[in-house]
Amino acid sequence: WFDKETGLLNQEELPIPEMGSSVVTKFRDYKDVGGVKQAHRIEQEGMMPFTIEYTAVRHNVDDIPEDTFDVPQGVE
Repeated sequence: WFDKETGLLNQEELPIPEMGSSVVTKFRDYKDVGGVKQAHRIEQEGMMPFTIEYTAVRHNVDDIPEDTFDVPQGVE
């Protein structure tokens, strides 16, 4: 579902046929982040409901250490 006025994604529904149900995810609290509208609250309804609330979102930052995404030793 998209907002008619803003064009922003408000909600999506993912069917889960094996369970005979679906998962609904809602996107809320859009804020401008570097010229991009970014949802700062994501709510999921369904079998495993949860809410994610972002306090800060940054795009294209240069201060992330090089080794942040290195695969740990012992993991293949």
